[in-house]
Amino acid sequence: MPLPRQPSPLRTWFPLLPAFICLVVAILQMRWDWSYSDDYRYGWFVPPLALYLFSLRWRDRPPTSRPAPHLLAWTLLGLFVATTLLIKEANPEWRIVSLALAAATAAAALLAAGHIGGSPWIRHFSGAATFLLTAVPWPSALEHALTRFLMPANAAAVVSLLHSLNIPATRRGHLVTLASGTLGVEEACSGIRSLQCTIMAAWFISELLHLPWPRRFILAAAAIAIAFLTNILRTSSLALAAANSGLAAVDSWHDSAGFLVLTLNLTLVLVIARKLSAPHPNPSPTPSTPAPAPPPIAATGPALCLTLILTGTTLTEWWYQRSEPSPLPPWHLAPPQNAAGFSLATPSDRIVRLLRFSRAWSAKWLTPSSKPVHAFYMEWDKGRVPPENMRSHQPGICLPGMGMTLIAEHDPVTLSTAGFPATARVFEFKDRGQPVFVFYMVQESSPIDPSSSPDSSNPLSLRLAAVRSARRNPGQRFVELGIWNEPSPANARAAFLDFWTAALRTGPL
Repeated sequence: MPLPRQPSPLRTWFPLLPAFICLVVAILQMRWDWSYSDDYRYGWFVPPLALYLFSLRWRDRPPTSRPAPHLLAWTLLGLFVATTLLIKEANPEWRIVSLALAAATAAAALLAAGHIGGSPWIRHFSGAATFLLTAVPWPSALEHALTRFLMPANAAAVVSLLHSLNIPATRRGHLVTLASGTLGVEEACSGIRSLQCTIMAAWFISELLHLPWPRRFILAAAAIAIAFLTNILRTSSLALAAANSGLAAVDSWHDSAGFLVLTLNLTLVLVIARKLSAPHPNPSPTPSTPAPAPPPIAATGPALCLTLILTGTTLTEWWYQRSEPSPLPPWHLAPPQNAAGFSLATPSDRIVRLLRFSRAWSAKWLTPSSKPVHAFYMEWDKGRVPPENMRSHQPGICLPGMGMTLIAEHDPVTLSTAGFPATARVFEFKDRGQPVFVFYMVQESSPIDPSSSPDSSNPLSLRLAAVRSARRNPGQRFVELGIWNEPSPANARAAFLDFWTAALRTGPL
């Protein structure tokens, strides 16, 4: 009697191809944050660790069962990836795109597991498949909200500790003033980095120990609490060093304290994970039985998913090439070097790596009426896209963290930039009792279709308008200027317009 014909390796492993494609695209999408953001450098380690977890789960995989076709799921996945790629082309820096692609990779891997080994394989490989999600950069709105909470909270905890030790200190926003100087609890000290790394480690250890799902979530919650507490300990230690030895001691111990806290976090997570791990002998790997040859409809799902992804990629390229708008006439703002009290500020290497601008300047000066001014101007060339946080960076969100109080947002100012109108938003703050008027503008380097009527204060509206208008990587300009001690919005507006008229130049910076 002839032996049953076994499916070819190509047919067996073909369902993994959509997951591989999604993984490659997701890594290419997230590489910018992994490379330029200190908070996400650990992301480069996550894909190899995910493959290692898959290898462990492969060794103890359960026996195969009859594969389910999941045709609808494959179809929805293909449409989802194709739509995500369409949006990504106009918004390549958007972190929601990174989340969508990572989720698509996990879904494709689980569908492939179900296709090869049936439903038991989906449950068995679910922890390894979702591990990539721990490397996804958090949406900027969530990250900023958490950072705005953590920075002043850490500063408040530091001040309370110093007061308990009879060390004089005051807090203003996320700034702590000591006798030796002012210590800033910046974003890098907010605890976001250690929180993200600790959550990733907790998920990895959970899968390594094969914890039941309820215990995995308990470990993740414990990891979050550990990261919060140890970061307060780290910040307080640095503040004590600054109080006793001066601010120079903070620079000496800053990085070492970060590594010590991360080591402490991983140790505590591992201890808790061992406590949560039920004592049981390690089962020997169960060899899988050969999977039955899938019916024709089962092979249709992965092929349909691939077809939709490839078709969507082709249509996306056609959509953006068919009607790309012509760029606006180039313009830039020149710093007022002849103004009284003028001084340029050189950005740090970290800021240059993080913001990735093509050209920029930051300066302080005095208006003719001796009012202090601080301005930022940045340009990104076509194809060199700013990070997402430049779109979501708004004075009303960021400046309160520096101790300023938002009073109101006034009517915007309409400006002329090389013959094309632009709009600057106007915010009024109080800074130590003094009024501060902040003018803020982000302009694309190609015109936005007026019929789409995007709301310039709504980033989602701008992103969807970019897709509808087939506008990708047009280049951007960012302007933020604050004027202190002007008595009224009208005076501040007039001073800003005087600066704009004198600083506007045609051509590149």
